[in-house]
Amino acid sequence: MPKAVLVDDNLMSATPIAAGLRALGYEVLILTGGPSAVERVTAAAPEVAFVNLASGRPPGPEIARQLRASDQLQGLQIVGYAGHVETPLLHAGREAGCDMVVANSAMRQALPEILAKLGGRSHHGDTETGVSEPGTGE
Repeated sequence: MPKAVLVDDNLMSATPIAAGLRALGYEVLILTGGPSAVERVTAAAPEVAFVNLASGRPPGPEIARQLRASDQLQGLQIVGYAGHVETPLLHAGREAGCDMVVANSAMRQALPEILAKLGGRSHHGDTETGVSEPGTGE
C-alpha cells in the first residue's frame, strides 16, 4: 500500500484530503508542522507528501524546501496546497520545489488526477482543476 503524509496544522483541511487518499488506497499519516516536521516525514518514508503552504511555524514553503533538500527523501513527490487567492503562497511553493501546487478548492476532487500526474510527470498544469506544476505559470 503506498504511503502519503499530510503536513497540515489545520485538521479541517487535512481530514477530507486524508479521506480521499484512503479511498484511493493510500496509507495516510497527518502531521502538524513544527520544527520536527521534516524528521517525522523522513521517519514515515512516504511516496508523496502534501504540504499546506499556509501552515504556520515553520511556514509551509519552508517545510517543502527542507523536504526537497533532504538526502533521505530523494524521490519524494511533494504537493503544496493553499487557497486559490493566496497567489504568493502558491508561488512560494513552486519556488520551494513542490512538484505540484494545488488550490484548496480543487484538492479533494482532483486527487486522482494529481496522483496520476505525479506518476507520469509528463503532463502540464490544468487551470480548470487548479492543478499546476512548476514552470507552467499557473
